[in-house]
Amino acid sequence: MKLHYFFTLIVLSLFTSCNTLKTTTNQKQKTVINAFDFKQKENVVPFYREKKRKTLALNAVKHKDKYTAATTVFNGEKGCYNLALTSLKEIDGESSYKIIVNGKLIQQLQNPETKIDFEPHTFTVKNVRLQKGTTIEIQFNSHSNGKIPEKGGFAYSRGRWRKIEIISK
Repeated sequence: MKLHYFFTLIVLSLFTSCNTLKTTTNQKQKTVINAFDFKQKENVVPFYREKKRKTLALNAVKHKDKYTAATTVFNGEKGCYNLALTSLKEIDGESSYKIIVNGKLIQQLQNPETKIDFEPHTFTVKNVRLQKGTTIEIQFNSHSNGKIPEKGGFAYSRGRWRKIEIISK
C-alpha cells in the first residue's frame, strides 16, 4: 500500500512539473491593443474612429500629406517584444506609419501598393524593449499615389490602422 501511495505521488508530481514547465517556457504572451483604445495626442492633426472598419483614420480631404498621432501606455512586464502593427492597404495611396516608444522613433513603415482596397497588412518590428509605463505612439499619414482621379486632383489614403500586437519573445 505504501509503495502504491509513493508511486502515485511521483506520477502526480511529474504531471505538475510538466504543466508548469510547458506554460513558463513554451508559450509566448500576446497583448492586443486595438486602435480604438489609443488616445489622440495633443497638438496634432485630429484623427477619427472609423467604426465600420474598426480603424483610426485621418480625414484626407482636410489634411492632405499630414501626420496625426495616437498614444497608449504599455502595462505589461519589462522585456523584449516584437510589435505587429496591422494597417489597411488602400488603392489611392500608401500611407506611412511611425512607431515611437518613449519619444524615440523605433521604425518607420509604409504600406505597399495594392489592387485590393482595405486589405489588412501586418508589419512586424522585432526586439523592442518595453516596461510597464512605456508610452507607445503610432503616427500615421494621408498619402496620394496619383493613380485615382478625384475632383480635379487625386484621391488620398487615410492612414487606416486597426491594432498593434505586443508579442513576448
